[in-house]
Amino acid sequence: MVTGGPGRTGSRWVRIRRQFMDWAEQNQVPCMFCHRPIDYEFTKLNPYHRMAGTANHIIPLARGGDPRDLANLAPAHRHCNCRDGRSEERL
Repeated sequence: MVTGGPGRTGSRWVRIRRQFMDWAEQNQVPCMFCHRPIDYEFTKLNPYHRMAGTANHIIPLARGGDPRDLANLAPAHRHCNCRDGRSEERL
């Protein structure tokens, strides 16, 4: 799991992530990778569970994605997001 780093720390990121996840919950947006529903209530109780929802950067930060642009975020299960991050590292 990738933690910290530019765009993933600080009060501004926390505020942007919360705003995005609230929007995703209101619209019941599914995981961008597996397209299965995300249980947003479960996510609030267990944010580090593998099936919890996360805010995924569509254009990875390592490839120049804007870390704080709401248009560069999509919801994903933590497990799906981590799997995608590992595949990006191999490219």
